[in-house]
Amino acid sequence: MHIGAFIVGVKTFITKHFSRFLDGSKSTSSNIAASKAITSELVGYLTQLSDFANMKDEEVQEQLYVWEPEVGGSFDRISTLIRQSFAGYYVKDAGMELDAGEKRMIELANELEDTVDYNSMRESLSEMLLMFGNVFILNNDDLSLTILPNKYCAILDEDTKMGTTSTSIIMNPKYLAFNELGLFELDRRLYPMERITHLKYKSTPIFVKDNMGRETYGIYSVSPLTRTFISVWWKRQCQIIDVLLRWRNVPREHHQINAELFPLSMYPGTTAERQAAANADIDSFISRYINSLKSQMPDQGVVSTDNVKIGMIESKVNYLQSNELIAQLDSTIMAGLNVPQSMVNSSQAGSYASELVISNYVSSKVIQLAEKIKPVILNNIRARIKLIDPTLPVDRLDMKLELNLANSKLELWRTAAIMGSLGIFTDSEVRDMLGYEPLRADQRNFLINTSANTSSQESVANAVKGGSDRTPDYPETSESDVSHVKDEGENVYRTM
Repeated sequence: MHIGAFIVGVKTFITKHFSRFLDGSKSTSSNIAASKAITSELVGYLTQLSDFANMKDEEVQEQLYVWEPEVGGSFDRISTLIRQSFAGYYVKDAGMELDAGEKRMIELANELEDTVDYNSMRESLSEMLLMFGNVFILNNDDLSLTILPNKYCAILDEDTKMGTTSTSIIMNPKYLAFNELGLFELDRRLYPMERITHLKYKSTPIFVKDNMGRETYGIYSVSPLTRTFISVWWKRQCQIIDVLLRWRNVPREHHQINAELFPLSMYPGTTAERQAAANADIDSFISRYINSLKSQMPDQGVVSTDNVKIGMIESKVNYLQSNELIAQLDSTIMAGLNVPQSMVNSSQAGSYASELVISNYVSSKVIQLAEKIKPVILNNIRARIKLIDPTLPVDRLDMKLELNLANSKLELWRTAAIMGSLGIFTDSEVRDMLGYEPLRADQRNFLINTSANTSSQESVANAVKGGSDRTPDYPETSESDVSHVKDEGENVYRTM
């Protein structure tokens, strides 16, 4: 192919496929106007999003979940861990072997787990619980569950208060009023609390005003997001100021035209006429000069006569490091959510010991939230199984919750190794601590045994001092004892 034809072909291809991205028809002035529009639109958009004073709390909470990376990322991590904490179904007070009815019940529970998609429900309920602090679930007659929108729900102690702004304090929940004002063509309903499941982030009684301005006590839980409102509001203000300040403080070239090029002596007429003519020529020269710069590339030099002096106008504002303040506000947001920052973005990770404490806290917090959601799913699955086979003992069906993060799980196994080496625990007790069922008789022939021939007395001594049968028995002090880098669990792990 001829090289000229090849170049034309490439140019045609680029024009055809990328013309929607590269619009060369725009002039420099239109690009400048577009960049200014982007800046003003960004500031306007942030300002509109941050009108917290004229928004309901539920609207602010939902917006933070959608737009704030720290909030959305934290909720996503926690809800994923809550979903992961589900460790299967079991039968309470069951013997060493399940009977036919108990096995049938476990099979039905596992089938319904996939059919109804309870895992997605766990994620949704956990994120709404973190977002609003309260979740209102309507138990339908067909055993389906409907999550009601928080901003249209209010709990009443008397049905006569629906749609009113009563001044008495509501303390006894008997009804849930849904859509009291009849907004957005939603049905206006009054449900008895027997049909409603109310999940609360915390049960600590506090005074809260509902969506109609009525005073309540001990009815609603505080949302963890409420503690972040001021920090996020301040962060948005910093972002708005930073966008405007950085646009304003972009370095600019200053091209100075020597006015001696247009002396008044060159022009005829009166002084005023000569001044007007000189100003007209200066304006014309500046316009032509500006037009010559419009198509100039950033790395292109400027060629002019010595009558044009070019300098730079730089900002005298010394402080533009708003990122430090924004990072500080992000940390306060994480503190309000009570979520370790290293858990969300792996930043500011500490030592192994500190991260172990954090992982233990996260595991405890996840299990705590999962236990609040557990009755909703467990009661629903019991009702569905009872509808399928009323003879099954559904009241004995239970759900196991367990979450072991990587480093906390390692510590758990080290503890199990120490328990096994002491010689005072049964294998069933150790397995139960690890979350496993007791061994059956037919499984014992397949056990892997790598333990050394060490007496129980030696194992106890080694576990206490952190040594082993291959470690010299050095004397210990209270100071040196805490400086061990190994323990009996580590020794067992290293000898496997």
